[in-house]
Amino acid sequence: GADVDGDPLRARLAWLVRQNGELREGLEGSNRENERLRGELKSSAQKVAELEEERERFFDEGIFDVVNQISQNSCMPPSWMLSPRSPPSPHSAGGAGSGD
Repeated sequence: GADVDGDPLRARLAWLVRQNGELREGLEGSNRENERLRGELKSSAQKVAELEEERERFFDEGIFDVVNQISQNSCMPPSWMLSPRSPPSPHSAGGAGSGD
């Protein structure tokens, strides 16, 4: 049984060459996709860092501007807010339930 002219060997070699080419194309495609995803990850990480910086800046400065704006535009706060005591509880409201 052995084929003397080597056709089975050549056929196997041709198949291996095709497989190698397909694997190489697949790897190149995977590498391109990997690079694209790395770029998207880098962009997303940069956006997250910018948002975190903006949030930090808001809490460092912006919240005080908001509080100042609200306090300038509002009426005098309730007296309990000006007092060092804690706010009255709903159950201690004077006059509620005291009938005549």
